Amino acid sequence: MKDSPFLSNVLSSSAVSGINALALAIEETFEQQVKLAGLMPAQDFKNADLWDVDLSDSNLRGFDFSGADLRGATGIRVQWDDTTILDGAELSGSIFAAKFRLKIYFDTDTQANDLLESISRQSWSDKILWAGQNLLSSGRYHEFALPITEALFYQARNDDFLQAELMRYLAPRMRSMEELHDMLVAAISDEPKAAVVVRSAFHLIQRQHLTNATHIRQHALMLIKSSNRAIQEEAVRFLVRNRPTRDEINTIRTVAQFSDGFLAGVYVAEIARTLGGAYEIATRDPISNAPLPMKTTISPSGLNLIARRWLRAESSRNASDLTLPLVQRTGGGNYFSLEQIEQKAVKVKEIWEKMKIVGIEIGVEADALPSHDEEAN
Repeated sequence: MKDSPFLSNVLSSSAVSGINALALAIEETFEQQVKLAGLMPAQDFKNADLWDVDLSDSNLRGFDFSGADLRGATGIRVQWDDTTILDGAELSGSIFAAKFRLKIYFDTDTQANDLLESISRQSWSDKILWAGQNLLSSGRYHEFALPITEALFYQARNDDFLQAELMRYLAPRMRSMEELHDMLVAAISDEPKAAVVVRSAFHLIQRQHLTNATHIRQHALMLIKSSNRAIQEEAVRFLVRNRPTRDEINTIRTVAQFSDGFLAGVYVAEIARTLGGAYEIATRDPISNAPLPMKTTISPSGLNLIARRWLRAESSRNASDLTLPLVQRTGGGNYFSLEQIEQKAVKVKEIWEKMKIVGIEIGVEADALPSHDEEAN
């Protein structure tokens, strides 16, 4: 790019330098890219086209997005406040939509704002009680209850129990599916410290039939890189159990491969669960029941143990046992012929072969062969 005579003649040297810096900073955050390009947050983003931009891990305090197109803007752990100017910006489907809508409401209704400030000083139990009473049509402050409860929900970012309870109250009462969508996007993008809020959000997303919403799925994919293992697990479960795309599977697999092993185990377990009971049996350690690593080899005796476990699970005749997934059954008989075990071992290896397409590579250790010297002796 720096050698292009066209760019050199049309753009200033500083602009070309900024573009070159951005070209080398694909993995940098939006905030870092802005600094590398030498852009001014307070003036260079007015009326900017930032549709679907990823703002993860960026501090947007002091940015002026007046009139900008921020529709569908995504991101987790994004820092922004009243110094982030969004006047006239297009915010539909973005991480800003829900909170900015409320900001306008409270800026224009002093009575509602005064009431919010009063309730904000109360204990968490009083907040829940107030919301429960006033969200009812007979509540004294029913007129203000929905926006105040939503505002309390965002304020409760560091109180996971309170936030989960308020979200449960809010979801069925949101005025439109668009507002519900924006509230859930905001909840996920904030990335709470505990998984309970994320778990509640995904549960509500499923109940409200929003599992195919593009921006919700994008945020779920971002949460796979969370530092919180429980949140990682919730995100993988949500995506894999709700018709993941090939790109989503590839992203999860790539992150899992370079994780410390925990996420890889979640990935193997969820993929196997989706494919069925036989796949779960074939990808679990026959002794500990833990998911096998994404790339591993096991001994021939380990393979036979998996085959026997599968046979035991299928031979169960206990009525209560039969209601459980195959991998959870205690099983019936304990004796199986060598031929039965070998046949089932072949089935296990066939499953392993099929799972290579999703990056799960399990094989059997090669039998140790005697050397020529040992044969001569």
